[in-house]
Amino acid sequence: MCGRFIFIEPEDIYERFDIVERPSLPLQPNYNVAPSQTFPVIVKENPPKIIFMKWGLIPHWSKDSADFKGLINARGETILQKPSFKDSFRNRRCIIPTNGFYEWKKGEGKKTPYFIHLKGKKLFGFAGIYDRLQEKSGQILNTFSIITTEPTELISSIHNRMPVILSPDDESRWLDCTQTDTADLLSLLKPYKAEEMDFYQVSLMVNNPRYNSPDLIEKVV
Repeated sequence: MCGRFIFIEPEDIYERFDIVERPSLPLQPNYNVAPSQTFPVIVKENPPKIIFMKWGLIPHWSKDSADFKGLINARGETILQKPSFKDSFRNRRCIIPTNGFYEWKKGEGKKTPYFIHLKGKKLFGFAGIYDRLQEKSGQILNTFSIITTEPTELISSIHNRMPVILSPDDESRWLDCTQTDTADLLSLLKPYKAEEMDFYQVSLMVNNPRYNSPDLIEKVV
């Protein structure tokens, strides 16, 4: 699964993802994005647009957000079989901008956190899906989920899943919700190139979702 990630270059998002219109709220660096937080997500408009969404997808058919625990991850292998995900996969795909993510390796009675990133810690995008729920109050709640896949050999030494990282060449295909060829879309849900990734151990402070500081991505020596 993917349960924490970072977003540390908010100014780079506009050029990297061809976003012209800036959101009304300023984007802030976040070294510990956690489930239930509100986060800037990229959706397909013309041109692409940033929408703030809550991490943890709640299907539009849910009666009330309070009655449904948000789904932070969606397995790519079964995404079309799950009622909570299949409609969003076909019609509401998004990109979650990030500079890397955390994963925990199980050991003898403990879990050790690692920071996983593309070499150079450059900005990239997770494949995601989202949904819109109209609350009883009439307010629209936007929520998203990160799609996961089998890990590369590199990541498998830490965890048995990894988020789907889109290559820049595939991002426009993923966002284009006029694209209805599910076989083509499913082909994008694959492990990223191991040779372009790296990881290292980080502080246990990342276990605290309220702690948000640049030192979270410093290497433990």
